[in-house]
Amino acid sequence: MAEWKPDRMQRTVDELTALGVPTLGVVCDVSRKDRIDAMVAATVERFGRVDALVNNAQTFRPGATIAEVSEEDVEVFHRSGVLGTLWAMQAVFPTCGRAGGAASSTSPRRWGSPGAGASPPTTRRRSPSGP
Repeated sequence: MAEWKPDRMQRTVDELTALGVPTLGVVCDVSRKDRIDAMVAATVERFGRVDALVNNAQTFRPGATIAEVSEEDVEVFHRSGVLGTLWAMQAVFPTCGRAGGAASSTSPRRWGSPGAGASPPTTRRRSPSGP
């Protein structure tokens, strides 16, 4: 379980642990490749591999109209969304691919004003025998 806010991460880890689910909590800023690599390394160290990845983290300025969105906003959105998703899939691929796992990429339903939608979720499965 990766989360950039330690209290949220710990709350989720505690809930899963109470249910008897083997869990690892990692504080991770998905806009930084080094943090994503460290998250995956900690996961592989604890569990031996990654079976699945759900990319569901992205930072943006909620409620901003298109006129209010700055270049800095777009850069944060791009680093935490597009690049963060790419880096996470690249980091898990060596182990997730061996296991025949899956990577899922999701995005927020909207950014900024109504109608400024993001792309729908996509999933790419890789079988043990190839793409």
